[in-house]
This record gives sequence, structure tokens and C-alpha cells, in this order.
Amino acid sequence: VVHASSLVKALVVGAGPCGLVTLKELLEQGHDAVSIDCDSVIGGVFSTKEDACYDGLHLTTSNVFMAYSDFPCKDPGIRYSSKQEYAGYLTDYAEHFGLMHRVRLQTKVVGACEQGSGWSVTLMDVVKGTTTEEYFDAIAVCTGANQVPKTGEVKKAFADFTGEVLHSSDFQTPDVFEDKRVLIVGVGESSADIGPDIATKAKSTACWSRRPVIYAPRFTVALHVEQPDFDEIEEIKKRKHTAPTLLLEGVTTSRLTNLQHIWMYGMVRQFVWHIMGNPPESVPFPKFVRQLCSQARLATKPHVGGVRGFVQSDQTQWATKNSRMCKAVSDGSMRHIISPKVETIDGKKITFCSGESIEVDCVIACTGYMQDYSWLKTDIGKRDVRQYYKHAFPPNFGHKLAFIGYSRGHQGGIPQMGEMQARFWSLTLAGKTDFPKDYDKVAIKEGNNETEHYFLSPGLRTLVDYPAFMESMARLIGCEPDVHSLSWDHWLKFLLFPAWPCWYRMNGPGANPKACTTVLNRYDLWDDGLKYVYNDVMYWINVVFYIVSKVANAFFYFVPGLAKTGCDKTKTWMVTRSKIYALHGNTLRFKDLFIP
Repeated sequence: VVHASSLVKALVVGAGPCGLVTLKELLEQGHDAVSIDCDSVIGGVFSTKEDACYDGLHLTTSNVFMAYSDFPCKDPGIRYSSKQEYAGYLTDYAEHFGLMHRVRLQTKVVGACEQGSGWSVTLMDVVKGTTTEEYFDAIAVCTGANQVPKTGEVKKAFADFTGEVLHSSDFQTPDVFEDKRVLIVGVGESSADIGPDIATKAKSTACWSRRPVIYAPRFTVALHVEQPDFDEIEEIKKRKHTAPTLLLEGVTTSRLTNLQHIWMYGMVRQFVWHIMGNPPESVPFPKFVRQLCSQARLATKPHVGGVRGFVQSDQTQWATKNSRMCKAVSDGSMRHIISPKVETIDGKKITFCSGESIEVDCVIACTGYMQDYSWLKTDIGKRDVRQYYKHAFPPNFGHKLAFIGYSRGHQGGIPQMGEMQARFWSLTLAGKTDFPKDYDKVAIKEGNNETEHYFLSPGLRTLVDYPAFMESMARLIGCEPDVHSLSWDHWLKFLLFPAWPCWYRMNGPGANPKACTTVLNRYDLWDDGLKYVYNDVMYWINVVFYIVSKVANAFFYFVPGLAKTGCDKTKTWMVTRSKIYALHGNTLRFKDLFIP
């Protein structure tokens, strides 16, 4: 069975950001849907509970970017929300769309078995301990990636360590590390928050990574250059509004950037890293900027990923969308150890194969999580989400099983891609759209392309390119932005501003053009855009590369036998089409030659 032809009874497992939007989209299509969560409140790791995640957490994408496409945030200023502020937004969203009467809290699924064309599901009341059996036509798994702490490799590597070994999930506040010597394992976004916080209390703090890391600061490097003492977290707390062109998402997700060919996209970054990482003495760039750029250059040197790795720059691997650790290393409050592995451990002394050694009292593993689907009493196969159709639909289950929210953007946020998956799935269940007949083979091909593209992060199987993924889902849903109907100022915003989710409510199923224009009209084209880039040399280089890429797309489109999508082994994709047409099945179409 590929798709349903009538309305269905659906179960959404999880009431976090992806679970809530999936429930909303199902109800909007008229399905009989319910969401369950074992917690006492909605929101998952972004719930209103203080211990849902560590203190001081702020989002790595702006409030406008993290807002669902048809529910703009109340705050007109573009800023980075705290965990409490985002929890409040999720609560407002649930109340606005009347979701709470369809959410069963303190309820968990303990078993789901295939029965006929649907599922027999055993649910447990976690307070009373009682169970009930229910039948559902379809199930959406929205439990998120942060389920079971991944500690196996760390425990093995530090088996002889006599100090304390913790996981980042154990961290709540840095106060407990007063006067301790701490080693952070990993340089992802959680470690980039946890490490600098601990450094304010600990006797010494260091982080260890197997290779150099690419840091992606929330604010553009220009702000750091203008203000040598620029502190990312302090700026987040005090800024009420920042122009989108001064944010990371404005640089990485705009059409102006993503319509470039990958070699142009990469060369712009390599040029910036080279100039700012090795400035002349007459241009005293702050230590932080030099540290950030030198790390990026190390991570993309030819001896790491070959010439191709250099050309693709940050597009070969995961980038940490948080520069706080980079700042801490540059000002000396933290130490960064880069070494492939631990060589020896003697008590609390750790020696790395690079020759460096350190004595610590505590090791904190920021090594991520594993998923647990043991309650699914059916064989879902050995594939991971990268080989599920659109990271959501495993083979052999058609419409009746979906994994929503397992796409982690190189840029952008998870809930926004989850919303697009949920929109497509709910339409499919209603028989208004369809999977490709060979969606299983399509999934494998697209997954292989992703692996080829992000070849320096082979283990991060959820990694996707946000702009390309959103374009891919929009094509399936039928909600590609109708740019030809835009006013001239909105047309320029479409080109220059970030790929905000609201763009995908302009038209098509579930259209809400008012939500889109509400967001767009809040921000002035000059004051929030052109004012900051019109005299920026790098901006004009991007404009030139954008124009060259559009011309090249038109030329190569008519070359016989040349692929129009994918990351083929010959690497011709790097020079024959824009970055957005390399991944997630986005074929370069004739009409794309006329879309900005």
C-alpha cells in the first residue's frame, strides 16, 4: 500500500516540537489523531520544566526561523530564544490550534504490533501503571533523537580513569564543578554551551575532539570584528532585534547563497577564512576571529578531505552552530586538544596519541544519543533514516509508519523540516498526494547522495542540507513559493533574507499567505537587509557568483546526457548546477531557470 484513500485514525508518539506540529497537520486534514507523551507537560526537551534541559540554553536559530510556517512568533524582533521562551511559544501554538484536548500526557507506548493494515497498540498510564489496547491505522514516531545517552565508546576509552565520568544529559548547572578539573569529550553544540559555562566555575576546563571543528557563530563575523569583546551569549541576552543579514542563517540559507554552485560557495568561505585567519599586522582582527577561521581552514585542508574537501569547505561535514567554545579557547579560559584517540590513562592523568596530556577530576561525554524503538514489535529493517524516503518513511510500510523530525539541518532547525514532513504525510494519508511508486529505491539513491556529499561526517546519518531539503518537500506538497506574484520588495527579500518556513505558506495545500506577509512586512528591506551589505565586498562577490551560477545552470541544462540532480561520482555536479540541486532529489527543471 502506497497511500490511503480516506481519513484515518493516527497515533503521534511524542508531544515535543515535531509531535505537536504532526498532530496539528493531521487534524487539519480531518484525521482522527491523538498524541501521547510520557511527560506531564508538552514540549519534550523544550518543555516548561526547568530540568528538561540544561540551564542557560539558547536556540541556535532565530525565533523567526524556529517558528512554524503558519504561526509567526509574537515578538517582532529577530532574536535567539531561551529554552523558556521557546517553551512558551510551543504552549501558545498548542492552544491556538486547539491541540491540548488531543494530547494524552503521562502516557507511553509499550508495544505496537502490525494488525491487518494498521497497528494494535498497547498504551500505559505512567501514573497508575494500567494498560489499554487501541487500534490505529497509522503511527508517527516523533520521539526525537535525544533518547538514550550514547556512552559506550567513552566508557570503554576511559575504563581506567579513576575520576568521574558523566554524560551531557547529567548536566544542569556549572556550580557543581567548582574548583574541579574537567575534560569535555566532543565539540558539538551542547559541549559548546556546557564547556564555557563550566569554565566559569572549574579550576581548569579542556575539550577533546578527534579532528579540527568548524564553528558557525550565530552572528556574522562582521559583528565580531567591529566589537573585539563581542560575547555571543551576552549579545543574545541583550539584543532585542538583529537584522537577518547579520545572522548565520541569513548567510547560509538565503537564495542568493544557495543558488551558487558548490565550488563558488566553498571558495567564498575559504577566501574569508584565509584573510581573517592570517590578517596582516595592520589589520588586528580579534583572537576569536582568527581562532574560528584557522580552525575552519584546518578542518578543510586538502590532507583532511582532499582537494574536494577544500573546495566544498564547510559542506563536507557537520558544523557546530555555536561559537562560545571557540571564544573560550581564544581567550584562554578553555583548552582544545585535537587528537585521534587516547593513548594511555594513569589514574586521573590522560595522555593522547598526539603527545598532549592532562589531569582531570571529571570527564563529561557530549557524545550524543541513540534511539530506542524497542516498543515497535515489528521488523523495520536495518536501514537508518538516511535511507528512509525523505528521512521519514521506511520501506515496506507505505503510509502507515512515519518518523518525523529525524532530519538535522547543516543549517536551520529540526521542527521546520519536521513540519514539512508532517504536511506531506497528512496529505498522503488523505489521498491528496502520493509517494513515488519506487520510493524505496529513490530513498536509497538520495541517501547515497547525502553520504557522498557529507563524506567527512559519515556517522551523522540525520544530516541534511536545509534549503535543499525544504525545496524537496515543497515540491512534493505543492507549496513552492510563487515568487512571480511577489511585490518587488518581497522579491528581493526572497533572494536576500533567510529561507524562513513562512515562505512555504504562500500557496498550495494549507496555504496561509497572511502568515507569510505578517512576517515579511515586519522587516524593512533597507534597514534589515541592504543597509548592512551594500558596501560589503563579500556580498557583491556573492551577487556575481549567483549570476554566474544562474547562467551556468541554463548552459548545462541543455547539455545532452548531463545529470540534473544528485552527487555523481564524477563530481561534475560541483560545477554544472547550483548547490540546491545536488541533494534530496531536487532536479534542475526548465522552469527553475526563471526562478530567482
